[in-house]
Amino acid sequence: MKNVLVRPGKDKLTDGPESGWIEQLEANLNLVLKKYALEPVISLQQGSKISKEIFAEPITIILLMHLSYVSSEDYLGFLEEISASSGDSEPKFIRIDTSLQDSDKLPEAFTNSVSIKLADPNAGESEWIGEESPVYWSRLLDLAAEIVPSEKSEIKPGNGKVGDVVYLAQTASDMGASRNILKRELTEHGFRTLPSIDLKYQVSNLKSNIQSQVDKSRLTIHLLGNTYGETMKETGYSISEVQIQYITEYLEAIENDPVHASKEINRLIWIDPDFNPIDSQQEDFINQLKRNIENLHRTEIIQTPLELFKTLVISRLRQESARELRDPGGRQAGKKFIYLLHSPDVQQESNELANKLSEIGLQVGMLDYGKPQIELLKDHKRHLQECDGAIIYYGNSNRPWLNSKVMDLRKAPGMGRKHKLESKQVLAAKMDLLEDFNLPPDISIIREPVLSKAFDQIKKNLK
Repeated sequence: MKNVLVRPGKDKLTDGPESGWIEQLEANLNLVLKKYALEPVISLQQGSKISKEIFAEPITIILLMHLSYVSSEDYLGFLEEISASSGDSEPKFIRIDTSLQDSDKLPEAFTNSVSIKLADPNAGESEWIGEESPVYWSRLLDLAAEIVPSEKSEIKPGNGKVGDVVYLAQTASDMGASRNILKRELTEHGFRTLPSIDLKYQVSNLKSNIQSQVDKSRLTIHLLGNTYGETMKETGYSISEVQIQYITEYLEAIENDPVHASKEINRLIWIDPDFNPIDSQQEDFINQLKRNIENLHRTEIIQTPLELFKTLVISRLRQESARELRDPGGRQAGKKFIYLLHSPDVQQESNELANKLSEIGLQVGMLDYGKPQIELLKDHKRHLQECDGAIIYYGNSNRPWLNSKVMDLRKAPGMGRKHKLESKQVLAAKMDLLEDFNLPPDISIIREPVLSKAFDQIKKNLK
């Protein structure tokens, strides 16, 4: 793929980055592109003749922008000429913004383009940043990641499968750096990320644009921090909340459509573990999300350090296909599938209970604690997705473990289930009968140390 850097001519600079800074940027960008096995940039200066032959092959056009440039009729005219010359070739446009001010003067083809900001409000009067900035090189890596070939091409670097696409939602400003870190991680592992345009400039058809890009993805990720973010005039909500709303509607639609219910797509919402909102809007937004998690289809809320979250995301994407995950180990036709949750220290009693359940015609799923932790997590999620009912066998006193399993049952509706759980039971035996323990009303509790007597009650609850 050909890459072209559009820049003002040396004699056209009135304000903004000086010529030496631009030439150093070009050299540095070529170093980064080489890392990705991508073509170096061809410099196209303002005033140069634009040949239509340049658009005869796939091309990425990188626009060097500054507030003074978009105030120049000559430079805007040069951009218009580029846009007109591209015809129907649909080049990919990427902006390098060297000032922080947004502008409505750009042609639509460029306002909708991805923006890579080489600007810092703390950098002094110049605003644009250079090699001395700690984020300079990471921003160039972000730019290179945007140039990675399309889904029809071989994906480099990494060894991700062609078509492995992740919708990485755009964020409020405080999560921009975290989003860039995760995006680079995904690219390094061979995954493509959407959206491919800056949504805050997408005035019309915003919902359909977001949902159409989610439809191409196998996972959607939202990063939420302490700031609600700027309210979009068209919606009255921040860009983070808008995306969550529209994607929630999309997931509800495919869940309720028999034709598309089997489509494999899930959502992760990451909340900063040091969450300390600086405005009431963000606090209300996050609290509402947490309260409604049981009603959000195919959605998990995760609050863990970003480094651990990155590992989790890549592991999820590298697992077996989602369809294999949803097949609970050769499920037998016509049999109800019961997930028996137990801790390793009550394995013998759990096996006895599983045998009794099997004798009455039920298929029972249990965790094999001899497996690696990542496999246990995968099996646990798979069983929660597919079981008809669940039984927590609480054989020893370990209330933190019990609380976590009860919470997992409550979150099960958001893990991609097609049907409501028919039964949820806790069997309290032996050391702790949970006399002072309160459970949600939809989870029944059996307090019976004698397993044979408890089993009779379990059978009644399963009917």
